Amino acid sequence: MVGPAVKSSGLSTQIECCDATGWPNTGSYASAVEADPTALADTAVFSSHGYSGAPTTPLAGWTKPVWETEWFGNDSAAWDPAWDDGTADSALTWAQHIYQGLTGANLSAFLFWQGADPNNGNGGLVFLQSNGTAAASGRLWAFANYSRYIRPGAVRIGSTSSNSGVDISAYKNTDGTVAVVALNTLSSSDTISYSTSGIGGTSGTVTPWLTNGSSNVAAQPAIGLSGGAFSATIPARSLVTYVVKPSGTGGSGGNTVTVTSPGNQTGTVGTPASVQVEASDSAAGQTLTYGATGLPAGLSINSATGLISGTPSATASSTVTVTAADTTGASGSAVFTWTIGGGGGGGGGTCHVTYTTTSQWAGGFTASVAISDTGTSAISNWTLAFTFAGDQKISNA
Repeated sequence: MVGPAVKSSGLSTQIECCDATGWPNTGSYASAVEADPTALADTAVFSSHGYSGAPTTPLAGWTKPVWETEWFGNDSAAWDPAWDDGTADSALTWAQHIYQGLTGANLSAFLFWQGADPNNGNGGLVFLQSNGTAAASGRLWAFANYSRYIRPGAVRIGSTSSNSGVDISAYKNTDGTVAVVALNTLSSSDTISYSTSGIGGTSGTVTPWLTNGSSNVAAQPAIGLSGGAFSATIPARSLVTYVVKPSGTGGSGGNTVTVTSPGNQTGTVGTPASVQVEASDSAAGQTLTYGATGLPAGLSINSATGLISGTPSATASSTVTVTAADTTGASGSAVFTWTIGGGGGGGGGTCHVTYTTTSQWAGGFTASVAISDTGTSAISNWTLAFTFAGDQKISNA
């Protein structure tokens, strides 16, 4: 009765059925809908949860979209943000669930129970803590590796893997880009040669996005697509999405990411360093993710802000490549040199400055500056000076 009533109302609302508790129960509901011509005509999407059984096989006889609409691991356990701890709440476990659902059950959508949860459990991808802060779980980043690069309207295309320990799936977006998602469940890295066909071009660029125990959807150096092929090494126990942009397809919708070189840098072993990488996107509203290769030992880049910081631990002259990429896979890069010299000797006083970003949010941040004397004598008449990047300024101290 609901279907005909909604249809006759003139509303564009569509009906989904039936949110069964799990896949074992879903088949009987689907059979009942299929046996009723009116119900079948008026049901646009079939839905199920994953509690009493995971979605791993297609619904027999059902040709319309199927969604997994609710599922979580162990909500009664304490908050578990781990990427790979072997539990039902492990992010790697959920990366496998998503892969099995999209490929085995041919799902069109895969949803978690809650995006954010104020309870100290695992019913959410994000934990809203009592102190007013939010903590992201590894599960959030597992979902992001799929949802950021497999866009609405995408179609899953054929893919195979010669390594049973690496699960591969591929999706073609409406803008011509292809997202190849590789999940390495092995305890060792694997170098894979990818061969493509029928994706709209045989040359172009490939941008990898890495998630594992130490990286959260972190942009990796771009790879060239040549002759329809590219090669990449996927780390152990990791999830990587390769965004393939064939030349001439329009790819990322024409987005251009521009990275401004901070210029050649110098530093000293044992003296903290901080350099802000600036980048812009031709499309409004894009979130940029930063990466860097060739950084001197002791330095790292914040993938969300583009701030390179740390304390150099060895002398070196490095060629550094910094990259920034948006959610469509468009990316840009800049190259500069960074020379680290040895620290001075003697017993005199030496200032050691540590700058730490303690928290940040849209439009602001808090930071601390600690100054210490690492020498054996006192230092007098010292002055600390620094320059903020862009339009940053101190509003409260």
